[in-house]
Amino acid sequence: MTTKLESGYKFYPVCGVDDIPEGERIFIEVKDVTIAIFNIESKHYAIEDMCTHYDCQLGDGELEGYEIVCP
Repeated sequence: MTTKLESGYKFYPVCGVDDIPEGERIFIEVKDVTIAIFNIESKHYAIEDMCTHYDCQLGDGELEGYEIVCP
């Protein structure tokens, strides 16, 4: 189920905030695009799971603070 907001963005329920442990990530697919969702210091961030330099899965890289090191 998706919810359309007045801004034109859509909300896709994924999981509860407690389902992603601190410092971990999960991967979801939205319209054939893989998204990596990270829990960093109890805040959640989502990015497309694609490195623009090497055309590989960015979410598999090491997390160093708020940065992802390309695998």
